[in-house]
Amino acid sequence: MSVKEFTVSITPTEAADIIQTEILRGSISGTLVDHYVRTAGLSEVHVLIMEKYYALA
Repeated sequence: MSVKEFTVSITPTEAADIIQTEILRGSISGTLVDHYVRTAGLSEVHVLIMEKYYALA
């Protein structure tokens, strides 16, 4: 298994907001089912559960 480490310049909250904006208000159809935040020490994790809609023509 490979490990990739990288540094980002936005907070987890900002990243979650961008994801929601692009998926929910963008060109991809879907809805937010659940969003919760967990913190452990200095780390913060956002979990976004989304539902995708498909249409067959």
